[in-house]
Amino acid sequence: MLLDQKIFSLEEKGKNYMDTVRILNLDIDNFFQGELLEKLDQGIVFTPNVDHLINLQIDEDFRKIYDQADYKVCDSQIIFYIAKYLLKTPIKQRIAGSDFFPAFYEHHKNNENIKIFLLGAAEGVADKAKENINAKLDREIVTDTYSPIFGFEKSEEECAKIIDIVNNSEATVLAVGLGAPKQEKFICKYKDKFTKIKVFLAIGATIDFEANQVSRCPEWLSKLGFEWLYRLACDPRRLWKRYFKDLAFFGLVLKQKYNLYIEPFSDLYRYIIKRSEGPQIIPQGKTAVIQMPERLTVIEAVAFKEDCQALLQETSTLEKIVCDFSQTNFIDSSGVGALVSNLKQARAKEVELSLNGVTPPVMAVLELTGLDKVLAIDSSLQFTKSDLEEQLPTTHPSVRSWVKRWIDILGAIVGLLITAILYLPIAIAIKLNDNGPIFYPSIRCGWLGREFKTWKFRTMVVNAQELEGPNKDLGKGVFTHPDDPKITQVGRFLRKTGLDELPQFWNVLKGEMSLVGTRPPTPYEIANYEVSEWRRLNVKPGITGEWKIVDDRSQIKDFENIVKLDLDYQKDWGLLYDLRLIIRTIQIVFERLFAFPNKEETLENEH
Repeated sequence: MLLDQKIFSLEEKGKNYMDTVRILNLDIDNFFQGELLEKLDQGIVFTPNVDHLINLQIDEDFRKIYDQADYKVCDSQIIFYIAKYLLKTPIKQRIAGSDFFPAFYEHHKNNENIKIFLLGAAEGVADKAKENINAKLDREIVTDTYSPIFGFEKSEEECAKIIDIVNNSEATVLAVGLGAPKQEKFICKYKDKFTKIKVFLAIGATIDFEANQVSRCPEWLSKLGFEWLYRLACDPRRLWKRYFKDLAFFGLVLKQKYNLYIEPFSDLYRYIIKRSEGPQIIPQGKTAVIQMPERLTVIEAVAFKEDCQALLQETSTLEKIVCDFSQTNFIDSSGVGALVSNLKQARAKEVELSLNGVTPPVMAVLELTGLDKVLAIDSSLQFTKSDLEEQLPTTHPSVRSWVKRWIDILGAIVGLLITAILYLPIAIAIKLNDNGPIFYPSIRCGWLGREFKTWKFRTMVVNAQELEGPNKDLGKGVFTHPDDPKITQVGRFLRKTGLDELPQFWNVLKGEMSLVGTRPPTPYEIANYEVSEWRRLNVKPGITGEWKIVDDRSQIKDFENIVKLDLDYQKDWGLLYDLRLIIRTIQIVFERLFAFPNKEETLENEH
């Protein structure tokens, strides 16, 4: 077993793994078996499988108990494959309880401080397992055994008896084979009463395997992920219902894959359940009061918009909607989007929309975005600039990263120096081309929808906006076609190489943009956003990003693909990830500089 582990470790050498892998509502510790054996000197070890994960969706006590385990390692080949191929967060190795337990006692065969108590299995089975293990190691590593009576967990007297028996033994390791969730609940409930035990192992049917009472699934079948099929064939009457119930696991991990999974027992889950029982709307004559949730993020924001729309459509006598924010202590860009959308709908119906009981974190966002100037707000809160910074929400780790900010400042200084060097030849080229202005100003929307002014070297003809005409689509337009006749000859070169955006380093230096981020939209675009699409604005916009360097540019002609790229960036963000995007952008700029004569589709923001 240890030799196999060494070989496996060599094969996997050089791969990067996360310390934990999130599967549904459980963080699984990511170890090779040898790593866990070396690390484990005390603590609780659970080995979650598919059935455990299904129970964790419906049993809140079981979920809380799992949090008490020091080590949670993957006991399922199916989970192993799901993590690797579907979720793209690979687990180093499947560590089944029935594999780990023999590896554990083999690892400690010469360690006199390790003495094991076997708790579980039918009468006489644990004794047989003890005999087999001790004979294999040629020493008394298993000191004692006990097989509890049926329903022992409901009897305080029987549980007290078990504790006394274990405490009177020499055991320092308690291996519990009582089946899930019984064994996990027993360990966590009584762990503090065992005076000598340092290591607790939840090992399921392993005692039966060690006693040769039950045959194990062939290894080749297990590695294919079909151990469940073998066990079902051996005991169909007992297991068919369990495995039928476990089919729900595949639907849940698909939801996780596409960010649709909501963790049971979380605040968001409880909010959705609460809302399903009826919206928190209190009618007061011609006024309706909406009680806002503690957190106004995408799910809650969509619900908030739906509630307002229902009120506006179904109530002809409504004159005023009051949003009670007295309990709300967090709002992100989706919440801002819901407020903007509801304000627009209310004004169209000539209904007043006002905010009451606004808390400091919410007020800080309203002031940042300028919504405090257009919304009726019953609040006397006022902030200095430093107070505003402190109250603003951490909508994404990148917005509070001082390292990212220093990288932005350094990059902006270098970028502005390059801009100063290239300004004269670019300005001369623009002037010689059509004698129009050198710069083109535009308003963009940044973090949380805050508007700011940005400048670019002009790439279109002077009267480009007039040529677009009154029927120009001001919705979710993303890119200008590279063959647009309004683009000047010099502008085509500047767009292709990205040099037109050099002045935006000034926005980066001011903190309105970042070197790497999401694509900065215009106010016309976000005016047509759905609430969920506002999530793009949970981070600062960037000069570059995934939307700028994607290989297959044809795939991002649709707005939905832009949103996906921006949300993927938020999910995958890290400082090394940013640096990789910066380096790739620099490479692309040089490639385009030297390949400009070749006809190639460009990827540039709309003028």
